[in-house]
Amino acid sequence: MLNKPIVFTCANGKFVAKLVRHLSKTNPERKVYGLDAKVYKKNIDSNIFYRFYKVPFPNESEYFTSIKEILNSIGECILIIGSDEEALKLSKYYKELENLGIKLNLMSKDKLTILQNKYEMFSLLSKSDSENKFIKEFSLIKNKKNLLAFSNKINYPNQSIILKPPVGRGSRDVFLISEEENIALDDLKIKKYPLKNITEDFFSKGFFLAMVFFKGKSLTIDVLVDKGKFIQAVPRVWYNGKLEKKIIQKIFYSKKVLELVNFINAKISLHGLLDIDAKIDDKGNIFLLEVNTRPSGSVVASELAGIPIFSMLEKVLEGKNVEKYVLKEQKKVTL
Repeated sequence: MLNKPIVFTCANGKFVAKLVRHLSKTNPERKVYGLDAKVYKKNIDSNIFYRFYKVPFPNESEYFTSIKEILNSIGECILIIGSDEEALKLSKYYKELENLGIKLNLMSKDKLTILQNKYEMFSLLSKSDSENKFIKEFSLIKNKKNLLAFSNKINYPNQSIILKPPVGRGSRDVFLISEEENIALDDLKIKKYPLKNITEDFFSKGFFLAMVFFKGKSLTIDVLVDKGKFIQAVPRVWYNGKLEKKIIQKIFYSKKVLELVNFINAKISLHGLLDIDAKIDDKGNIFLLEVNTRPSGSVVASELAGIPIFSMLEKVLEGKNVEKYVLKEQKKVTL
């Protein structure tokens, strides 16, 4: 068993504590460290991590110096980066960290830049998806005129519109443009407006990516790739939605999920453990929402289902052979 220490940034993430407890239970000899710009006393007091470090935010000048000093004191380890901002920042220092014996779950800066800009990513992928098999209609929206043109193109209000920043994560500054009163959303942060309520002031803070709103369940796909060589995909449907206190996910085998992952990988040549977010309807149709250049915040679900995704990742980063996990039956996991 490989046994390098694991270092998590964004260590106060919602499900990180559960993940660390699980990893420590399955491999008690492995040391797990946590880094975060915020300090939550409960995580420190409960001794979740072998050691916790407070670090600057990635946009602060002292960020890399602090990270490098901490990693140098830990020695050879695996660094699991928890945010897109940190991934982009640390990609500039990949070689320097690698020379310290740090194994990074990280792609090149060029690939990160494409994947983190949803409009650029969709533009690249759509060239190979002429039948809109995985990608719904989309457009860059700079003003109300652009939005009206897009709404006419997709036959609004028969189809609703999602507006989100081209660069960003989660549901921050995401809006649903719709005339439906009872349309179902699984994230309370997403605000709904009818088209007539959108004024030019709406675009004062920047551009938006407009996408056709796709009704269906949220789908998170844990993807492991070794420099473009596909290793593993673990599709997880949010079975009872993201709003419930008790979150239940269903892990299942899907040929269409594999097609989506291979479609993206063929164009961009992925690497490491990352997260693809999509929607799936009752007929099994899947449409891409975004690719996150880091593990999913809820990746612990795969581990709890018996899929040793982090041990598999360690073998990838060490250049070792990795046996694929064969999912023989559906599994439900409660987070």
